[in-house]
Amino acid sequence: MIRECLAFGNNVCGNLDPTNQSPILKQPANVTEAIKCDEIIWHGWSCTFGRGERFDVSGLNIPDNQSGGFWAWGVDPLISDPGRINEIHFLKPVKRVLGFDRPLGCLAEDGQVHSFEGAISSERWDDVALTGLGGAYAFRSEL
Repeated sequence: MIRECLAFGNNVCGNLDPTNQSPILKQPANVTEAIKCDEIIWHGWSCTFGRGERFDVSGLNIPDNQSGGFWAWGVDPLISDPGRINEIHFLKPVKRVLGFDRPLGCLAEDGQVHSFEGAISSERWDDVALTGLGGAYAFRSEL
């Protein structure tokens, strides 16, 4: 299912619409259509993560041998090549990317939380959220 995402505002880091060179998006831009992604799964000040098998790599400064999966753009240290849309590889299938200002980890489909520094939770969760003040909330239906 495709979920369209409109973006406007501060695009200085290229974290809203990587196809638009304007630092300020004054009119809403359909980001999912511009880059042909199925959905935006996480957005922060430093970057945006998208998911989809239909990314259009032609004319977007993306290496031709990459396709599908998770993609990120912006200026976060996780992005190896700022100014380009980067394919992101996770060790396990992912339900959600976690973070507030910047991505910090992910909730895998098996319920484990993985940090981008390599830590893995000892518990399994149904859902997890992080706040901007450092708090983390986790939910497990069988508690």
